[in-house]
Amino acid sequence: GMAATATGRGYWEVASDGGIFSFGSAGFAGSMGGQDVAASVVGMAADAAGSGYWEVGATGAVYAFGAAPFQGAMLTRGTTGATIAAIASGQVGSTDPYAYGPAGGTWCGYFTSWVWGRAGVPIPPTGPAAGIGTWALGAGGTVLPPSATPAVGDAVLWVGAGTADLWPDAAALNYPHIEHVNIVTQVLPGGGIVTVGGNESGSVRRIGPYAPSVAASYFGQTIFGYVQPPA
Repeated sequence: GMAATATGRGYWEVASDGGIFSFGSAGFAGSMGGQDVAASVVGMAADAAGSGYWEVGATGAVYAFGAAPFQGAMLTRGTTGATIAAIASGQVGSTDPYAYGPAGGTWCGYFTSWVWGRAGVPIPPTGPAAGIGTWALGAGGTVLPPSATPAVGDAVLWVGAGTADLWPDAAALNYPHIEHVNIVTQVLPGGGIVTVGGNESGSVRRIGPYAPSVAASYFGQTIFGYVQPPA
């Protein structure tokens, strides 16, 4: 597909893998190229000012770039999970917290909400790790106990090792009790998981595979629960 700038003096081409090619006055604001999208990108559109654009996938996934706002998408739960994992994995190695939110300190929540938003989950920018869980509960999502098997795309909430107040103790779903959040990008047949999170040693990092029961050896923290975004 392709789209023209507002002036007609430039345009973009989009490839089926989400790669963007800019010509003339059209600026490059990012793309899904190289991020293993769950289904082929089938088109794009530019915003009225020409300072941003959207890509759309065959399953209804919408990816927003530049000044183009994300307003939602028609996605199934399974497709959203695969898309979340692809977007999160594509950010591994990034060290710029301001790419995901306004805070340069504790930005794991901003990273998680940024990834979910890009995948079609209508979550606002959310800084506190606990806010990922409270937003999901209020929007029709679910928080599963640490003994459950998560799905790809779920968020993982973490507490200090040895903490007794775990889900379903909803009163424990708060700051500073919840210390960190990251995203499940793989669930292996034996129960192991792979996660990607922001603000892990100052960068976006992939950890695993590891068994959730021994997660404390990786983080010095234990799993409070898994957050499933609303379908």
